[in-house]
Amino acid sequence: MGALVIATTALVLVGYFWLTGRPLTARGYGLVLRVTDAAGLTRGSRVRLAGVEVGAVRNVRLHGSAALVELAVERDVFLPSDSRALVTSEGVFGNRQVELLLGRAFTRVQDGDTITAVAQSAIEEALAVASHRAGQVLTQAAEVLSPETAAAMHGGLLSLARALEDLAALTGNLRQTAEGLRRGFDAGRLDRSGAAFEATADQLAASSRELRAAGASLASLLAKVDRGQGSLGRLVNDARLYQAVLAATARIDTVAQQATLLLEDIQARPGRYVKVSVF
Repeated sequence: MGALVIATTALVLVGYFWLTGRPLTARGYGLVLRVTDAAGLTRGSRVRLAGVEVGAVRNVRLHGSAALVELAVERDVFLPSDSRALVTSEGVFGNRQVELLLGRAFTRVQDGDTITAVAQSAIEEALAVASHRAGQVLTQAAEVLSPETAAAMHGGLLSLARALEDLAALTGNLRQTAEGLRRGFDAGRLDRSGAAFEATADQLAASSRELRAAGASLASLLAKVDRGQGSLGRLVNDARLYQAVLAATARIDTVAQQATLLLEDIQARPGRYVKVSVF
């Protein structure tokens, strides 16, 4: 009979501590969570950290217009003093639980401290914003991958490639013309034929004009790309690539200007460069 009474008492005590969330030993410490809505939280509701049960709800009581939720947390659980908590649903039946969110402070909470509750609405709002942004990204990705956009981008890249090829060809012609003039200067004479000299000068002038025109065309194209105009502008709006090609265009334009100045100086003062030998 005595054994039955002891066993019954033990079961009652275990049931009491289990229902109230109070620890059987003094190993646990208490925390207070202030929430605006404690619906679904009762004595014994689970307290979790990273999905692991580390305590239980001791009591829920009204304090003014808010609710105070008393928690019992296992003693060996280290909680930084700036930790927070979130009331969430547990399982498919909608049972409520408290999820602890670790802070970054080096000091730990003390027995009886009050921790801040994170509003569920704020998290839902953040998730809604993230979902909206994800939808925008998917929509833009669908536009990028569409056949029309791919064809437009391909055409834009071909135009850019042709412009670069034209610039390379003009640069080669200008280099050959300049090299021919340099050889004439080094030899101390130019061709005795005035027509040959005029042809060389005309070729240099034409190369300079074409080079300037090509450089201006490429600069205009790059400006549109930088402003994001067209499919190519939206997809190839890379600041580093734009600056690199723009710098190359500026250098080419500088060479064209120098060639023009050289031509003007040759025409104004041919004696500085040309020595005509008469046999």
